[in-house]
Amino acid sequence: MPEPEHWMSPARFEEYLVAANRSPEAALELYQWNVQVSAGFFELISYVEVALRNAVDNILTPLEVTPTARIDMASGWWFASPTFLEDEALKFYEAARRHLGSKAQTASRDKLLASMTFGIWESIFGKKDYEELFRKHLVYAFPNRPAGFTRSSVRTNVLALRNLRNRIAHHQAIFDLPLEERYEQALDLLGWIDLDLQDLVRHASRVQDLLDARPLAAEPIAVIVPAKHAWSFYQEHGVYICQPERYF
Repeated sequence: MPEPEHWMSPARFEEYLVAANRSPEAALELYQWNVQVSAGFFELISYVEVALRNAVDNILTPLEVTPTARIDMASGWWFASPTFLEDEALKFYEAARRHLGSKAQTASRDKLLASMTFGIWESIFGKKDYEELFRKHLVYAFPNRPAGFTRSSVRTNVLALRNLRNRIAHHQAIFDLPLEERYEQALDLLGWIDLDLQDLVRHASRVQDLLDARPLAAEPIAVIVPAKHAWSFYQEHGVYICQPERYF
């Protein structure tokens, strides 16, 4: 077995050791599984990001000022226009231009839209400033929305997936997150947009198989109450619950 300390910092490996009850072999197995499930979620989120981007764009593009009435072509695009977005959201367009560098001058509308980060969706669906835009227009980007569907319904899932995506992008541990919930949140977003797409992704994604194959060290950890409350907890419930392969 390769020695993790030769290629990974002790601080990074420590959280895997803790979860694996100080077993280096189990910790390395957990690390490898974390890499695999991270890759699976990154694939899944890519479907969500593309589908969400195009669903919103399909709704807002018809509301843009016609090209012949614009002084500057880009100023009419919804994702670059203060007519549609507040300054906080417009920064994602500016960031996309900076990312493209000199190519931004000749980049197509689609290229610039695709270059914006996932954070724009958290901004649009997360702020009450866009409530009217949501009620009048954005809600129709989700034709299969359930009863009681609100802007918050989208925001909750988008925020959860954005945070997950950021942790994956920085190669951080995700085994301690509620991954089954994140999987369902991604599929829900896809289903609200297109049920056929949801079905395609459900069958194409390897996330569920990876979740089913999680190592014991990645199983959810029970929260143990502080020692001063432990006896009363045991008297009430008659049980202690501990992570597999751990002991008192």
